[in-house]
Amino acid sequence: MTEWLAGWKAKGWRGSKGPVANVDLWQQLDAACEGKPIHWLWVKGHAGYALNEIADTLASNAALGKYPNGQKTVKSLHPAWFIDHTA
Repeated sequence: MTEWLAGWKAKGWRGSKGPVANVDLWQQLDAACEGKPIHWLWVKGHAGYALNEIADTLASNAALGKYPNGQKTVKSLHPAWFIDHTA
């Protein structure tokens, strides 16, 4: 996220192999993070990190159209994650 996003934006959302895949989603993520003190940390997938395993399960289920309690957004599932604590 932190290594590639700025370069993609500067190059018109293109990478070394052509257009960035899912550019609309990257743009939404970029906009959602703007002005917020976010620290991105890469973790190895499927290595037993509890929160990463939860994220993987949520993503896999969403890809299959299965949403917990019918909620289709992370914000509706975990509204506390979106509270602005900077005010």
